[in-house]
This record gives sequence, structure tokens and C-alpha cells, in this order.
Amino acid sequence: MVFPIIFAFVAPSRLQQQSHANPKPPTAIIVEDSVRRLPCSALSTSSEPSDSSSSRFGRQDYWDSFYQEEDGAAFSWYTGWADLEPFLMELLNPDDTILLPGVGSDTMLLDMYESGYRHLTAFDYAAQGIARCREMMGSERSNAIHLFVGDARDLPQLEDASFDVVLEKGTLDAIVQSGEGGTLKEKKALGLENMEKAIAELCRVIKPGGTFISISAICTEELENSPEWQRTTTGDDDAVWAMIRDGSLYFTESGYASNNFDGTLLAWRKKKRSQEEE
Repeated sequence: MVFPIIFAFVAPSRLQQQSHANPKPPTAIIVEDSVRRLPCSALSTSSEPSDSSSSRFGRQDYWDSFYQEEDGAAFSWYTGWADLEPFLMELLNPDDTILLPGVGSDTMLLDMYESGYRHLTAFDYAAQGIARCREMMGSERSNAIHLFVGDARDLPQLEDASFDVVLEKGTLDAIVQSGEGGTLKEKKALGLENMEKAIAELCRVIKPGGTFISISAICTEELENSPEWQRTTTGDDDAVWAMIRDGSLYFTESGYASNNFDGTLLAWRKKKRSQEEE
């Protein structure tokens, strides 16, 4: 059973209901330990004026202003580490090198670090996002990981096949809405082009045998249909990627259900090509 993406906008509380083992009152934005959860609708452009010449989500100045207005407040897009951990622990381990795009002041980076994941690299499109991230992490933790300002469509700072895992949460949702200028159709086409560039670049840095993980609510269909997942190597008809989480209802071995959090979990694994890569 696959949950339609419209649930993210019409009834996000249903996606945030907790399992019977850990009940919580359903709500669109949950306030817990002073950490705000921003729901899927926070990235919706439905409130944008129809004659807008560009999407705010494609502008660095918008994101710099966003983090300044948050005034250092910690938050999580869609859902937090506590809800995702039972699912992600089946896809990664603390020894993995992990890249988190669009991290900003999302508390997931801090929570992962405190849970024993220490080989972390994270970046954000906005300098203010990284500044807020450093404040949240503190100097000792910030110095222990790699933080930088970067554009997911072009990451010259990162070498090919240098990470075991890329874990994105809402970043591609923002990028797909980043089309600028022209008609609405032209903006959508440019946003999709930007998303494809970001997917290809993020996949470039994943090692053979590594994993691409996405928590998406807006571009789920576009992400699933990306040409990247059909890519083959030269002289080989086999796809480079194998889908290992398809967004359908999923239960962990410990009994957690994937409808416990806001958003859709998708994941692909990059196939190994030779014995040298084993």
C-alpha cells in the first residue's frame, strides 16, 4: 500500500501518528523539547502568487533570511531522528561515511552525532544555515565533522565515490521548486532540471555498494522516475542502482510502521561492479 502524496498536505497529522508502543498526540507541528517540526506544507508553493517570477526556494537570500528569522531555533523538517532511527538503522551503520545535504539547523545532524554516527559531512545552500548549524552543534562537535556551504547541483568540494550514504530530508523537495522566471510551466521544468542535477551530483559521491536515502513529500514521483536510477555502465545493460525502499508501507523487524512519520522513505543502493569493489 502506497500513501498518496496528498496526505502530506491534507492530513499531515495522520502521517505523524506514533505506534502503539510510543504514542503521541497527532498534530501538524509537534513541539517537543523546544524542537519544532516543520510539516510538508512548509515547503509547499501553494501560497506563492501565481504571477511570481521565481520560486523563493531557489534563492540563497530567502534561505539566509529564513535562518535569520528563526533566530537560532532548532527544528526538524517533516520528522525527527527519533521517528526515523528504527528505519534508518536498517540502511546505515555508525561506521558509514554519511553526507547530509541542506542541513541548516535541522536537529537530525546533532541527534545522529549523539547516537554514535561520527563520520558526518553536511552542507547547506545558505551561509546562515551553516552558521546556525554550527551554533546548534557547538564548537567541539562542529570541529569533529565537516560542514560547508555548497550547492547540491555542483559539489566540487567532494570527490567521486567518497561516501557510503547520502541522506537527504526535504532538500530535493525544495530544489524541485526552485525554477525561476518565465511561465509556471517553464519554472516547473527548470525546477525539475535542478532536481535532476542535484540527484546526479549526490549520486556521484556515493561509493559502489553505498546507499541514497530520501525523505520526500513533494517530489516523490519525480524522484522515483529520475533517469539516474535507470543509468547503466558502459558495455553493461544492468542498472547501476537497485531500489531497496519504494515508499510503500514498511514494517521494521522491531514492529515500527513507516506511516509513523511525515514524508515518504525512498532508498536505492549502488551496485558493486567487480571483485575489486567487494
